[in-house]
Amino acid sequence: MIQTLEAHIDAMNERLSEKNRSRPFMLPSQEKPFVYYNFLDALFKVMEQTDYRALPAQSSQGIMKVVFQNWTAFFASMKDYRKHPEKYTGKPNIPRYARSKVKEVVFSNPDCVIKGRKFLKLERKRARD
Repeated sequence: MIQTLEAHIDAMNERLSEKNRSRPFMLPSQEKPFVYYNFLDALFKVMEQTDYRALPAQSSQGIMKVVFQNWTAFFASMKDYRKHPEKYTGKPNIPRYARSKVKEVVFSNPDCVIKGRKFLKLERKRARD
């Protein structure tokens, strides 16, 4: 995994806007072992990661933001659990795939259109050259 990051870090930093060049992407280290949303978003774009690029950009980014929110909440809960275990009925569980039949799905305007106030039409993603 680290070889993949090393191979793409320069390209990720080249794509940064002028205002963000003062804060380039850094490889994970012992002090900062985690990567964040902006890092993964830039990495997947530079890598042309197939699954990430298969969906409209807003959908891919939205999904990834929700995943990061879930993990951030988990780590915050674990930190609080260690300090105040009496507030919890048990140890917080790590985020995982929803196994229930009911799922929350979020669509944005660029991803879909309501046709005739009757049904939702998902826009087809154009193939990239």
